Amino acid sequence: MIRTILLSTLATSVCHAGEVRSVWVTRWDYRSAHDIRTVVSNCASLGLNRIYLQVRGQADAFYRSRLEPWGEELGGDPGFDPLALAIDECARRGIELYAWVNVLPGWKGTRPPRSRRHVFHARPDWFLRDRNGQQRRLDTERYALLNPCLPEVRAHLVAVVADICSRYRVDGVQFDYIRFQSRNVARGEDVPYDSRTLARFRELTGGYPTRFPARWDEFRKDAMATLVSELCAAVRRSRPGASISVAAVMDLDLARNHYFQDVGLWWRSGWIDEVCPMLYTSDAATFRAGLDRFMRALPAPATVAGVGIYRAGSDAITRQIAIARGRRASGYALFGYTSLFLSRSPHSLRTQAAADRRARMRKAIAGLNRPAVETAARQSD
Repeated sequence: MIRTILLSTLATSVCHAGEVRSVWVTRWDYRSAHDIRTVVSNCASLGLNRIYLQVRGQADAFYRSRLEPWGEELGGDPGFDPLALAIDECARRGIELYAWVNVLPGWKGTRPPRSRRHVFHARPDWFLRDRNGQQRRLDTERYALLNPCLPEVRAHLVAVVADICSRYRVDGVQFDYIRFQSRNVARGEDVPYDSRTLARFRELTGGYPTRFPARWDEFRKDAMATLVSELCAAVRRSRPGASISVAAVMDLDLARNHYFQDVGLWWRSGWIDEVCPMLYTSDAATFRAGLDRFMRALPAPATVAGVGIYRAGSDAITRQIAIARGRRASGYALFGYTSLFLSRSPHSLRTQAAADRRARMRKAIAGLNRPAVETAARQSD
């Protein structure tokens, strides 16, 4: 029995052809052209073959956009195009580059954005409003989200995605935060209760949300589905062949019924190609159960297991990746880069303990990807 378990573990501890071995690189991880080159080189050294590069954080751009201001973290024009450079660097090393887009976040923080072009200043009516009349656009705990029930919000988001896909040779797009915010109906924290959304709901039902709660949920779920279908159609038109991915809430039922993120419906409708469930846990049993739920709801080629390496040690991550391989998921996505390498991120600690932890994590990932690491090393010589 012990020998069988050992052989099974070894069989799933080596990467295979076609496996997605990816990492999320946040907008905090880079500031300069040198940072981008270093990120790509570091990812290649671990045998990773895909990068989800965050290029839109909170209605701002980490690429040369005609529609939105430069990312707040960049402090203005950085003098280079991060997305264009990352695409070139990834192409040189045989790594796929996906543009990671935070879809609905409009802002987060205690002070407004500096740029007057930002939707915070230009279109405050686009933000979600709760039953108490509050928008909470200045909040450090969570993003203030845009309202997907408004056609002009959806049109703007579609234009942003079409702009990226028409001008940049991305291999794919990943949509994140494509969901409603957490709500507490008992405290009046339900959204969106702006006059225009309520008027549209009354046109369809003849009443108020509290009178038709089930239809109110369907109304919001339909708005989210409409947004997804329109975004994905824009990708298909602007960049034929590009893959469409969604970063998904770990609990499928909670996502569908509370956040109106119905990835099963979106996949069955042919809108999306891939789902990355964010299975961020240190517990192997919890990881396995969460992945199994997605594998039952979606075919194996559609699921890339999201692994929260910031929450677990190298041994736990090794087990989780082995589970993903054993379940025949398409691959794995590591969150995030700063848990593997020192970066510009404020979460990238400079203590010796943090450096040692990153080194252990790199050794574990490189070991899991050994054939790909050896190939990458030969190519860089």
